[in-house]
Amino acid sequence: MSTVLDAADRVADPGRPVAPTGRLGRALGPAVAALAVTCVVAGLAAHLDTPAGARTTWFDTPEPVVGPALCLVGALLSRRAASRRMGWLLLGVGAAACTFAGARAVAVWSSADGEPGALGAVTAWLSAWTWVWGFLPFVLVLPLLFPDGRPPSRRWRPVVAAAVVLPAAVSVVLALHPEVDSIDGMRNPLGTTLLEPAYPVLLPLLAVAFPLLASAAVGAVVVRVRRGTPVERRQLALFGWAVLVAGLCSFFAPPAVTSVATLLVPAAVLVAVLRYRLYDVDVLVSRTVVAAGLLTGGLVLYVGVVAWVGSAVDLGGGPAAFAGAAAVAVAFHPARVRLQRGVDRLLYGERADPYRLLTGVEAAVRAARSPQDALEQVVQAVAVSLRLPGVAAEVALPDGSLARAVAGTAAPVVDVPLVWHGTPVGRLRVAPRGRADRLDRTDERLLADLAGPVAAVAAALRLTRDVEAGRERAVAAAEEERRRLRRDLHDGLGPQLAAVVMTVDTARQALGSDPSRAGAALELAVEEARRAVADVRTLVQGLRPPALDDLGLLGALCSTGPAAGGLELLVDASGDVDGLPAAVEVAAYRIASEALTNVARHAGTGRAHLQLHRTADLLTVTVSDEGCGLRRDRRPGVGLASMRERAAEVGGSVAVGAGPAGGTVVRAQLPLPVAPAQREGS
Repeated sequence: MSTVLDAADRVADPGRPVAPTGRLGRALGPAVAALAVTCVVAGLAAHLDTPAGARTTWFDTPEPVVGPALCLVGALLSRRAASRRMGWLLLGVGAAACTFAGARAVAVWSSADGEPGALGAVTAWLSAWTWVWGFLPFVLVLPLLFPDGRPPSRRWRPVVAAAVVLPAAVSVVLALHPEVDSIDGMRNPLGTTLLEPAYPVLLPLLAVAFPLLASAAVGAVVVRVRRGTPVERRQLALFGWAVLVAGLCSFFAPPAVTSVATLLVPAAVLVAVLRYRLYDVDVLVSRTVVAAGLLTGGLVLYVGVVAWVGSAVDLGGGPAAFAGAAAVAVAFHPARVRLQRGVDRLLYGERADPYRLLTGVEAAVRAARSPQDALEQVVQAVAVSLRLPGVAAEVALPDGSLARAVAGTAAPVVDVPLVWHGTPVGRLRVAPRGRADRLDRTDERLLADLAGPVAAVAAALRLTRDVEAGRERAVAAAEEERRRLRRDLHDGLGPQLAAVVMTVDTARQALGSDPSRAGAALELAVEEARRAVADVRTLVQGLRPPALDDLGLLGALCSTGPAAGGLELLVDASGDVDGLPAAVEVAAYRIASEALTNVARHAGTGRAHLQLHRTADLLTVTVSDEGCGLRRDRRPGVGLASMRERAAEVGGSVAVGAGPAGGTVVRAQLPLPVAPAQREGS
């Protein structure tokens, strides 16, 4: 068989194609399959036309069943470059099986009435040796070359060569030996005594070589399973199991069981194509499977209805045929819808049922133990539900790092942005099915809908990480504040008070003997006490500016800091900005003071605009100027980081950007706690 030889020669010469390429190559595979199946149909017609007494048990061998199945799968795979080698190998084996089945039936039919004639002699000769190419490569060569048409490694080349040479030698001996009769009473028309000495050696050679090569074929599958990826292991394990079962049944099982078991091999290849994306033939497979299923189901229904009506009511062939056609017409559309839905689900998962897909994603989120676990579960659910080979989610965290969750084995190449309330929070990366570099429109629309729930999970993860980081910053800030107070008290106020005590004690001792010395010591003690008081005030002011208690937020901003140093300040306040919580008031004061200081230092203008706007649950502080604006090469400094930390401590945020008319705008949004009465009223 040239196809099997080509598949074996491909090992030694990878650059040589195994079959024609281009439009002719895509059309040749289906043509060969159609011709082979025609042989089986002709054999079935001849078998049914043969008198019952002269018939042979045509279905005792699996070739009439497995031949068309192999041709169908082979024609399907031969139309794509990625699977062409394996497709032509299946086509060759299937064509040989179909040729044997058809030739055997025609030979029996032609000899039923006496002399077989030329047609009977030729078909008998074909059936005498074509069974070899329909059986031995099926068991020996196919496992060695599945799934890519190559052996597992270069060391397996001799095994492939032996697996091809063995059926070639057997078929040549059977085709040319004069004593080989495929049908009782028929002799080989090409019989010759040239190979007669080889015939006694053939059966012992086959008895030794076949088990060894079959064991090597199984070993090749095992090697591929051990070296392959998880997906490849599932593909190869299923295929190896099917070949092993078919091979064992051919020796130990009844003919009907053997025929069904042999169908497991093309079925395993088809499942590998459909379920595990072995080759990029999804659309073609979908259409072919639906068409084949409808054709088969329609024929079975038609024949069944015609036979039932014909036996129940003796109305002739016309009404029975009409009833069968009507039954097929009524069942066609529901069957097509259900079959297409099943094939689409096998190929594309839950893409045709978005509600079910969204329900699965929601269930994955509810079952998660944490936002990170929820992100991983959602990514896994999307990959499994849509049969995507690779899905990854990347979430941009507030500290600049990335949180990732990955499912599948393929590298994602298409990005779907994740946006939550207008803010980008990350991206969903997917690998399209097959070898495509982009998604089709249906997948794009569905993933755009899924981006919302995934973005919610990403936002929750960002918020969780932000809260954890804020808690760490708050603890660190509190510890630093304690350390500063301890240092200031220990190194500043403590020595000052100790000096006051020592000076007063010196004055007490000198009071009776040297009044002038005592007076000087008391004056020094008073000066030290004043310095201690000033240091205490500085410490207190560092904890909370006194101006806030004396003047309120608006008055403190207008009379201290840059405003007191000559910066012209335009103020616009709305709402009650005096009765603010202490933490929010201090944060607003510090943020506004830092922003006004930046205006005085860097804006190049002597005027700033301060806006305070309070609502029931939010205080917005805006500082803007009409200065030189932000430089492109600027780097965030300590002041900006300090403002953001102050806002984060009370759960708020700070945004810095360019103003509509130039300059810079600093806007801080600080949430306000809602009073219990307001919560109950809302």
